[in-house]
Amino acid sequence: MRTLPLILAALVLAGCSLEAATPAAPAAAKAPEFPPALIREYVAGIKARCGSGAAGGVSAADVVRKGESPAGAIYGIDLERICPGAETRGFCGTGGCENPAFRVGSDGTAARLVEGVNRGWEVSRDGKTLIVAVHGGQCGLPGPVPCDEKIEIATGKVLGHESRGKPVTVPGAETRLTEAYCLGLHVALAGKAADILGKDSDLAQAGSVFAAGKMLDAKPRIKDPAFQREMKNGAFSVDHYLTLGALTDKIPEAEQLGPRFKAGSPLFDDWIACAAAYPLKG
Repeated sequence: MRTLPLILAALVLAGCSLEAATPAAPAAAKAPEFPPALIREYVAGIKARCGSGAAGGVSAADVVRKGESPAGAIYGIDLERICPGAETRGFCGTGGCENPAFRVGSDGTAARLVEGVNRGWEVSRDGKTLIVAVHGGQCGLPGPVPCDEKIEIATGKVLGHESRGKPVTVPGAETRLTEAYCLGLHVALAGKAADILGKDSDLAQAGSVFAAGKMLDAKPRIKDPAFQREMKNGAFSVDHYLTLGALTDKIPEAEQLGPRFKAGSPLFDDWIACAAAYPLKG
């Protein structure tokens, strides 16, 4: 008769030891915040500039999932929702409208692939490339001519440009970087540097002096319509690479200029080539 109580006691003890040995269930993983901080800051900057009375913060409704890639999902913004009447509020121009593209990885981190104005973009069928419709000047052609900029989604690297599906070989300084194009670039860059870095910055002051000198050099030709069109192409290059659209109070102003204006960037290379091809006289 004593055997049964002993067996029951052993079972109870065994149950207790098994329960104690069972590991606690892992805490549920916290889902990444959406939209990520990078997108929130960009959209908040647009809302601040828009002055449309848009209430509240940034929400998932402000962004649009527009494609997939092995490196993550591709998102754009709903500009008309964020800023009704954007076309008349300074968000659009000859090169298109404010239309950024972001890559968001599975861990919730974001990277900006495209910023500033463009005429639209799409993800390639294999999900590896972003195809951005840009101003014809990026292909060394007149503004209205279709020009596509190809960007590698995984790295954000610009792979090249195509016009109507045909690869574009960028002409040399003697054909693409004309005097008028370079003048437009110098004038626009000096103004943009003053806006972003301040009028007293070294780049703004040096740029202004150089641009003023080049304006005097070109005075006999400056009223020619063809010359003015080329100047606009040069100015557009600056707007394309140094848009003020992403500026917010949270982002240091110099950082907006630096990444887009450094050795090896298209704008910096054009700036240096223009200065070499058309130095100040005297």
